[in-house]
Amino acid sequence: MKTAAQTTFPERVGRTLGRLWRGLMRLDRKANGWLVAQGMAPGVARAVLLVTTLVALGLLLYVSHPGRSYGLL
Repeated sequence: MKTAAQTTFPERVGRTLGRLWRGLMRLDRKANGWLVAQGMAPGVARAVLLVTTLVALGLLLYVSHPGRSYGLL
């Protein structure tokens, strides 16, 4: 008889995604702290990070759209 229950694949995926999310939030807090340490107001630093995140997400979605030629080369 098994003494410990095996972790299922969905549980492993969920834990991995949770660790990834926590890591990203930790980086966000570090960046926010760095901007505040550079003399930026906390609200402005938060807004800068939010805009940066939205631009990066938009860029990823734009580039990942299939079937488009971007004329980059």
